[in-house]
Amino acid sequence: MIEYEKSANALSGTGVTNKMRLTKGHYVKLEEAAVEIMHRLSDILNINSVYVARNDKQHVTIQHAYNRDVKVIEVGQDFLYEDSY
Repeated sequence: MIEYEKSANALSGTGVTNKMRLTKGHYVKLEEAAVEIMHRLSDILNINSVYVARNDKQHVTIQHAYNRDVKVIEVGQDFLYEDSY
């Protein structure tokens, strides 16, 4: 079960309490869901590697990576923006 807080302004007049509980999903953390999505994308698209990177227009840094068979990319790798494609 995931609990999160909503602002009082968003809840005023709705009869909903400040603390909401999400019970229908089975993911405890957003990160767990993101990892599962990367695994499924790899399977659906029939590709080896899926990754999420942060791009600040100077560097591209790998934040999360999934390599099905061959390790191609790793979390923490950093590339110059001009060298990435």
